[in-house]
This record gives sequence, C-alpha cells and structure tokens, in this order.
Amino acid sequence: MFDEQTTKINAFTYALNQSLRALRAAVFAAVDGICPFLKCRFFGARHPPPRPLSKCSGTASDAFFRPSLKIIALFFALIVAGTLQCGAQNAPTEYQVKAAFIYNFARFVEWPTQVFANASSPMIIGLLGDNEFGNDMDEIIAGKEINGHPVQFKQLASPADAATCQILFISKSEKSRLSKILDGLHNTSVLTVSDLDNFVDNGGMIYLFLDDQRHVRFQIDNDAAKKAGLTISSKLLELAVNPP
Repeated sequence: MFDEQTTKINAFTYALNQSLRALRAAVFAAVDGICPFLKCRFFGARHPPPRPLSKCSGTASDAFFRPSLKIIALFFALIVAGTLQCGAQNAPTEYQVKAAFIYNFARFVEWPTQVFANASSPMIIGLLGDNEFGNDMDEIIAGKEINGHPVQFKQLASPADAATCQILFISKSEKSRLSKILDGLHNTSVLTVSDLDNFVDNGGMIYLFLDDQRHVRFQIDNDAAKKAGLTISSKLLELAVNPP
C-alpha cells in the first residue's frame, strides 16, 4: 500500500507538471486552504518518496474521506509545502508553512460529533505559548470552513482553556510544562500539534519538524489520536515520516 500510494503521488505530480495550463485553474480552486504566497510555489516542485513509518501504526477508516480532486490537491499541497526550503530567498517562512500544514491537518481528521455543540459550531485552532505565526494563521483560515464548521484561531490564556479546542498547537515556550498540558487533555478529543523536540515521544500526536534540508515534515502517533477518539485518514498517515 505504501509503494502504491507513493507511485500515485509521483504520477500525479508528473501529470500536473506536464499539463500545467489545463490544470492550473482546477488546482488553484481546490487548494483553497493554502494562502496565495504558497499556491504560487506549488508548480514544478518535486518530492522524494516518504521514509518508512514507525509511530503511524494502524490504518484509519476512510469512509469519512471521499476521494475527490480537492482531496488529491490538498494531499499534493501538503507534500509540496513541505518541500519548500524554509528561509530560502522568496520562499515562505517556516511558520507560514507550518500554519498551512496545521489548517490542512483538520481536513484529514474526523472528530467525535459530540465535540461540537451543533453542526455550525466553530472549529477552533488554539495556541498555547508564544505566537510564532504572527498573522499567518489568521490569513490562512480567513473565511474558511471545514465540514460546515467555521475555522477560528485563538491564543489561549492558560492550559485550562485547551479543552475547548479541536486542534491545539503547543509552542516551544511551553516546554517546561508540556507534561502538565498533555495530562490536562486526558479524556478529551483535542488533536495536539507542536514543534517541540520529541513531541510524539512525550505523548503528543503530531510533531512538526525540519529535516536536514530544512524542509517541514511531520510525525504522527496514530495510537495517541485513536485513544482521544480521533480518526486520522490513512492518506495523511502515509505522508508522515520519522525525524532524522
């Protein structure tokens, strides 16, 4: 399955590059979760096959994730966003890319229905600690909805507020109290994301990191997500890699 998916990704990338003019409008419309400064850099990028997985155990059900051009394009967007070298001239910054990843993670995760008060309740991306994103996250999610839930970004005052979120990004400034934050989320369905070193090993769900070429990559602990009642699409699990 892993080799088959890699082949499909490479084939899609090749076809996209070969028919740039014909597909440009469709892909731009599909990848509506990525802000313009990332969209304009998608074309022509290449991505190496993912490395073997270890933490991504199990296969998530895909009944909730219907195949479509939009899903393929978002899947492709995550790959290409990760291959952009952070800090390179005219490239997006590290936290612009990470913000795009976090928003798109929400499209590949299913939450229990009870975490939303109703069908139009907001999906909240919360931040604990220093805001390294600046305005980037606000720009990416502006006017966006996921499955009818308007997406909101909130900087939280304390760990006690974290349980009100669907996604929680824990800043590096919170390293000293990481264990307390994660313990406070026990028996909740909050997707935890961070770029703190060894985040997955310390109980987190998705670890964002830079590889040796300063490309943004992510590691997933699917077991931790399952324990929180979250279903992560196998499409996303297959893109996850282990840190170097």
